[in-house]
Amino acid sequence: MTARLTKPLFGIDRGAYIPLAAHHAIRSQFALRYLSRYTAKVPSAGEVHELQAAGIGLAVVFEDGAQNAVRGFDQGRADAEFALGQARSLGMPAGRPIYFAVDFDASPNPAATDRYFDGAASILGHQGCGPYGGIAVVSHQLNRGFQWAWQTYAWSRGQLDARAQLYQYRNGWHIGLSGQVVEVDLNYAFFPDYGQWWGVAPPPPEDPHGYLRFEERPLPWQGRLLHERWLVQQYDHYRQAPHDGANSEMLDLLREDLTRARKRVWYQAHFDARTGKRNDQPTWSLYHRGWRWQQLLQRTRGDKVV
Repeated sequence: MTARLTKPLFGIDRGAYIPLAAHHAIRSQFALRYLSRYTAKVPSAGEVHELQAAGIGLAVVFEDGAQNAVRGFDQGRADAEFALGQARSLGMPAGRPIYFAVDFDASPNPAATDRYFDGAASILGHQGCGPYGGIAVVSHQLNRGFQWAWQTYAWSRGQLDARAQLYQYRNGWHIGLSGQVVEVDLNYAFFPDYGQWWGVAPPPPEDPHGYLRFEERPLPWQGRLLHERWLVQQYDHYRQAPHDGANSEMLDLLREDLTRARKRVWYQAHFDARTGKRNDQPTWSLYHRGWRWQQLLQRTRGDKVV
């Protein structure tokens, strides 16, 4: 995440067309618009082009129903697939995130949205989506690894998570234009990249070996702490010349912990960590588990992967 702006950007959101004159009237620098199966909420290609031509940023949030976020993994996956297709049809560049609305007070149990966001992440990744909602669900999902958040003042009790890129601080602001009044919500963007479709630096080259998909934090397993990403990187380094000096001995030691890491990933996919009960279906798609298991397996066999 880039450094916070010294002065936040100001923008507006609305579940309907926002005339360009409304942005100019209150000096709005960006628009937050909706993706949805209810097409009346969705911007037209013309509005998107209008915003881009005027130099006004655009980011998007998906919302069909306020309660979608508690309807589980399949709902999250289906919503993410639909939202991604709709956003691409409007010209969203690759690598831009989509926010998903939790438009109710999730404070009593923000974890009730976990399966929904896991479903969305199975399509978009943690780097490609995040919540809109009050502080409870925003902080909870950021703590789980999602990299984007749009917080609303509603249900936030005056608190703000400093990691949230966007903050909706007022609803129902009326902009008087000639012949009409447009009602919008008011927002700040605290970072230069808040998920907008243009006006940001190009993303860095993709990690060619997929190292960023491996867990970086130390992982406890059977009385040991496993540094999964470090183990993979070290193995690949020594595997370049497996018979050079002490490399063979080092590879043997690394494979022991790589085997432990592989078994840990398998256990996570097959068992509920809180209850210890076996899952009805393995959850391979979370956190690249299936891919990581295959990559770890190849290295425990002694294969040259990179």
